[in-house]
Amino acid sequence: ARCRFRNLKVVIVDEISMVSADLFYNFDLKLREIMQVNSPFGGIAIFLFGDLFQLRPPKGRYVFEEPKNREHSVVFQLRNLWQTFSVVTLEENHRQGEDKMYADLLNRVRTGEFTDEDIKLLETRVRNINDSEVRKEDDALHIYGTNSKVNARNKKKINEMEGELLEIKAENRHRMIRNFRPKVDQAGCVLNTPFQAVLQLKIGAQVIMVHNVDTMDGLTNGARGVLLDVVKEKKKDGTTIVKRLIIKFHNPKHGQEQREKHPCRKYPEGTYVNPFWWQYHLGGSTAEVYQFPVKMAAAITAHKIQGQTVAKPNCLVVSIESAFQSGMVYVMLSRVCCLLQLIILGELKRDKIKACPQVKSEHQRMEGVSVN
Repeated sequence: ARCRFRNLKVVIVDEISMVSADLFYNFDLKLREIMQVNSPFGGIAIFLFGDLFQLRPPKGRYVFEEPKNREHSVVFQLRNLWQTFSVVTLEENHRQGEDKMYADLLNRVRTGEFTDEDIKLLETRVRNINDSEVRKEDDALHIYGTNSKVNARNKKKINEMEGELLEIKAENRHRMIRNFRPKVDQAGCVLNTPFQAVLQLKIGAQVIMVHNVDTMDGLTNGARGVLLDVVKEKKKDGTTIVKRLIIKFHNPKHGQEQREKHPCRKYPEGTYVNPFWWQYHLGGSTAEVYQFPVKMAAAITAHKIQGQTVAKPNCLVVSIESAFQSGMVYVMLSRVCCLLQLIILGELKRDKIKACPQVKSEHQRMEGVSVN
């Protein structure tokens, strides 16, 4: 790592709201270790971008709070790393720049200070499941708060699609356990990993990357596209396996380098995506999983959509009823460029729209020390 990062000068961290306090202090320690400099972040310039009013770290404390780890907590008491940063408030809204009324509404939803007029305006976009507009936009991306609703939507969509159902089972291995079978979480992933235990796909299905394969090439967690085709291979025992996926990403820049190195003659716009072995922690030991770094994406969670934009004229269907934490509704509503792209499924519950009190307090402090 020291050799690889010997010329490192700057690190940019995006979506800082989802970085936990413990990860933040681990990040500091790792950079000190790599750079062999005993000063914050090893003397490297750090830029943090994000909005604390968005989603909090899964299973972690906000980056500005005291870490859970006892050793990190002691360091936090001696020096609050978060408060050593200079604050610059970014003021220009690029995503909703052409719909100022909606941008102003989102600013109030963001801090939990929305008005009755804001609710009335949002209610104009509420539709029930059998509404003609919802049926017309059946292929639109759906956003839910929970994995169970996401899984139900994805299963429904794949059952409706024509064509062969591809079921790709993950391979698992453990140095100490023969015939190792890991537990599977509610999202259908091998426990402690983002990889599906059984990946179900059909040609033409919407898919999303669940792991960073090549950050410089845009092949990162959250990149979305459509499955154009698969490359199959016959094994010696006569069985056929899926060797490669061919995906057309919605953003043409994603996978551009991969397409130049390994062009697909049949689908020039398609990018080859391969499975790979990934090592992960399992209690006091490690295990490995071999799987493609994608999953179905007819529906995804609010956590997966954070940081992304649904470009015009595409619609986005959101389920506010399934939101369960502060900032989640704000994230759901703010992915579109204008109000007319939005469809709110079911009921609009006011009590679901809320901002975290700790974030509001920290936001006030940051506004007070902001250089602008």
